[in-house]
Amino acid sequence: MWGLVLGMAVVFVTKGANMLAMKKVESKQGSSLLQSLIFTMLFSAAQLVFTLLMPPYKPLAITLDAILYPTAYAALYIVAYVLCMKAYSEGSVSMTNAIWSFNTVVVIAYGVCFWGETLSFWQILGLLLFFAGLFFYSRSSYATNEVKKKVTAKWLILTIAATITIGAATTFTKLFMLKHGDMGKEFLVYYAIAATLISGVICLCMGAKETVKTVADKHVLLQTLIAGFTCVLWNFVYVTYLAVYPSAVFLPLYSVVSMLGILAFGVAILKEKISRNAIIASVLSLASILFLNLQ
Repeated sequence: MWGLVLGMAVVFVTKGANMLAMKKVESKQGSSLLQSLIFTMLFSAAQLVFTLLMPPYKPLAITLDAILYPTAYAALYIVAYVLCMKAYSEGSVSMTNAIWSFNTVVVIAYGVCFWGETLSFWQILGLLLFFAGLFFYSRSSYATNEVKKKVTAKWLILTIAATITIGAATTFTKLFMLKHGDMGKEFLVYYAIAATLISGVICLCMGAKETVKTVADKHVLLQTLIAGFTCVLWNFVYVTYLAVYPSAVFLPLYSVVSMLGILAFGVAILKEKISRNAIIASVLSLASILFLNLQ
């Protein structure tokens, strides 16, 4: 019991800290295409280092699938993070991440369309609550440092596009793990390598001088290391605890705690104040995530 509580505490803190680190980089460097790609390159490199330091410690298998699937994931992952960083500059960070949490909806939709999977009553209810939540988010406002701002269509489009893109990327994770269930670390390592190389080459082609200058910035490096470490840490908790606790218990709990961490850090540290419609949307989102993870 206490092990589960500790694990959820780690998830709560790491999800919030990751969002905070990303926002600090975006606030300092901006959300241009080049700066977003530089962040993605450094973020991926940090994930690679920390993933290699995490167990299990074993030789990594090299197969065609182990290269193709992670590379496909990495390509979509890069696009998703570029869109996410742009969404950060256009609207509420906590609401952006709350909607981002619904990337599993894409995986569910793909499963229904292409894998012959069926939706349970609870998942259908979860999808309905998800769309209801989007409706209320679109009519929300928020305040940062006492400056009230309305949610814009541009922010909503960017956030939904980022969510769909990372969801599409996640389908490659599921396809790979269905075929190679014992190669989870290989997937994490190889996608991090691919994302680092792809974004790095693009960055150097777009602006080598600005890339080198940003990489040498100690603030950017620190926040990127924090983002990478927190991401690897919650992935480790996810993989470890999923093997110990029943999915019907762990998955809903993990998803709800993740969103609570994001919302709590947004309010407590970023000082974001969200409107009544945004609060309603967040409550609907929490219920939606809970139901979507029930079979």
